Amino acid sequence: MINKKQLVAASFVLLALTGLPAACFGQEASPSGSWTMPYERNFWKYAGINIGQSRFTPTCQYSSTSCEINGQAFGGVVGGRFANHIGLELTYANLGEIETAGGGTAGGKTSAYGLNLSLVADLPVAASTDIFGKVGESWGRTNVAGDAPGLITGNRIEAQPSLGAGLRFAIAPKWALRLDADRYHLEFSDGGRGTVYGYTVGLQYKFQ
Repeated sequence: MINKKQLVAASFVLLALTGLPAACFGQEASPSGSWTMPYERNFWKYAGINIGQSRFTPTCQYSSTSCEINGQAFGGVVGGRFANHIGLELTYANLGEIETAGGGTAGGKTSAYGLNLSLVADLPVAASTDIFGKVGESWGRTNVAGDAPGLITGNRIEAQPSLGAGLRFAIAPKWALRLDADRYHLEFSDGGRGTVYGYTVGLQYKFQ
């Protein structure tokens, strides 16, 4: 479940992300025809928030009993462009919490969140629609907690590659609806690595 503390944390992260463009406005843009860099005036173009569902694949590694594999996901993104169809996105992703080892007081819970930096390439497919792909690096933190027998609890923080793809639909001059599918490779408390997927819908605001 998404609790109040998580929503407050996500709000502060999003505010911090959307503050990046202002910090970069002191630099002049690159000459016409060349690439724009993240420290230049016109690089950062948009910000957004999203919400949806996550899917944990290593969920039953601690127990033979059935356990929940889907969680609630939410986050925020700020993005910029090097050139017309090539950009950069900085994302906060909270992949939610699931029950492991049977859940309940005798089981455990697993959660994951992190920051992600990705190169983005997009391709227009209609006047108001484009598709995009992402490849980057995620700095993820996982936590396993509980009292189930044999459950290995603890936190893990690790940088791993990430992949993603999505659709973006313009719904107003400065607003767009976006659908994202992301794949994160994370380490868990037993030292093993597993894949967590995020499927979200969000709103994007274009400020340049």
